[in-house]
Amino acid sequence: MLRTCSVCRRQLELGKFRLVSKTTGKRDYRCNPCFNRQRRQLTWAKRSKALRTFFTEVKEAKSERRVTELVESVCRTFGGMEKLAAAIHEAITSAPLGSRQRMAGLTAMMRLMEAPPAPPPQLPNLTPEDLRGLSDEELQVVWEYGHKEVFGGWVPPAHWTPPDCR
Repeated sequence: MLRTCSVCRRQLELGKFRLVSKTTGKRDYRCNPCFNRQRRQLTWAKRSKALRTFFTEVKEAKSERRVTELVESVCRTFGGMEKLAAAIHEAITSAPLGSRQRMAGLTAMMRLMEAPPAPPPQLPNLTPEDLRGLSDEELQVVWEYGHKEVFGGWVPPAHWTPPDCR
């Protein structure tokens, strides 16, 4: 059975359209490639707006603590520091020379470079009773974190397991 995509106007098989509801069997009015293209455009528009807002807020931030909060928030939005840096670079280089957007991006980058690095998190003081109450996964996280703190990043081999504390 054929269906016409309302975006690209191509007639495609019904299987090329996203299933909207499994119970009713309804399918989307857009073919999968058109749906994916529109989804990518929407995601890029949202990220672009988030980046513009980030630039403005960093430029107007009154304290370094606020800058740190903004960076952590936008890192979560973009999925990590590397992706954030790539998005900032793309936004700055794609803006025309001398434009307000380019200047805001460069100002935000300068503020970020001036910000002091965040202090490393402190290992909590856990008693043996606290350790007995933790799950195996939580024990593994505490073990790895403590190992990194004590041995400066050395990680034990994969076949080695931590001693049983129970």
